Amino acid sequence: MNLLKTHIGFIFTLLLMSFCFHFHYFIKELSKNYEQELNKDYSVVLVSEQEIQAVDLNHIKHFASLQSLSTEEILNKFKKDISAKNLASLKAKLPNFYSIKFNKFMSQDEINQIKKQLLKIPNVLKVETFSKSHIKIYKLLKIVDFISLISLVFTSILSIFVFIKQIKIW
Repeated sequence: MNLLKTHIGFIFTLLLMSFCFHFHYFIKELSKNYEQELNKDYSVVLVSEQEIQAVDLNHIKHFASLQSLSTEEILNKFKKDISAKNLASLKAKLPNFYSIKFNKFMSQDEINQIKKQLLKIPNVLKVETFSKSHIKIYKLLKIVDFISLISLVFTSILSIFVFIKQIKIW
């Protein structure tokens, strides 16, 4: 009976350690895939007086693409209330809006650095990073990664102690 308990303790410890490794790997992959999906949806909006080309933004870290945002939807809402002449005047004075995509899911510090770099570009009026929601999700992903790593380390240490005890018994 004692031999059976010894073997079951050893096998249970191996299974627990294996489960923790797989769980940590699963969380890492899930986190990485979620970051990639979030990165596809995340963009920074840039408002500029003059037209901006993608070449102007190549110096920005992790820059992937630049897309011009159409103002036609906003102008169409005003068609009923404003005369055609005033609408044309508004369209001429309206700044250019751009959506900037990145090739990496970034931290708060990286977003702030990019915002500062974008504001240094001539004729840029405003940069909107939507960082509040982005940073909440980023922190949540990092906390989940950290918790899974801590559980892996803790379980591994306990498993090593159980292995040492099992070896002493044998």
